[in-house]
Amino acid sequence: MSDPIVTTIFKTRLGSLADVPCIDVLNVRPATLPDVFTSVERDHSTTSRITLGTPTQFREEGVINVVVHVRAGQGSAAAEALTEQVRDLFHNYSVGNLQVYTVDSGVVISPDDGNFFELKVPVGYMFDFFKP
Repeated sequence: MSDPIVTTIFKTRLGSLADVPCIDVLNVRPATLPDVFTSVERDHSTTSRITLGTPTQFREEGVINVVVHVRAGQGSAAAEALTEQVRDLFHNYSVGNLQVYTVDSGVVISPDDGNFFELKVPVGYMFDFFKP
């Protein structure tokens, strides 16, 4: 599981998309969701020690899935266009101790409730941090 700081960085970056909120879908009832939004899912990560001594530097490498949600009935073109905007946001992106090194193309997710067309964009990253 990725460091909560990494998730916050991703959500902040997604906040730069005009009129497309990034929503924590686990804490919002479906009736309150907008027609188009993004969400962040922590996929997997591994942490390695990269220095000896104190403080010790660690590197977390993992994948964050950015999910693009477009209400069903609007066609896939809107979701695909937003997916490309998301990919553009993260290509060559780095901030502080976080660096993105891969941005995959969108993968269609079969919606379990049929209300949204969803595409997942896996984004690979490295995040360096220190522990005493």
